[in-house]
Amino acid sequence: MNANFVNLWVLNLDIKRHRDAKGIDSVSPLERVIIGGWNEKSPVDCQVISSELKLLGSLPLNDFIFADHSDEAQVYREFLKRSLAKMPPVL
Repeated sequence: MNANFVNLWVLNLDIKRHRDAKGIDSVSPLERVIIGGWNEKSPVDCQVISSELKLLGSLPLNDFIFADHSDEAQVYREFLKRSLAKMPPVL
């Protein structure tokens, strides 16, 4: 991405397994932020998290993929912009 962003993929199921096995108190602060932004029915969520570990935006991937977009790249860029501005996503 660039010097200000890190892109990573984490399966919700992996974090859920870790949380369920060890308890919520044993998960890392980053995992807690990810868990806080989950959409329970989504296998993967796209989340924007600040360097202070604050959830700025969360977009369930299934909602994004199955929505009718004429330009998916533009819609995704708009999600990122809105997240950085602390505004909810628009699908």
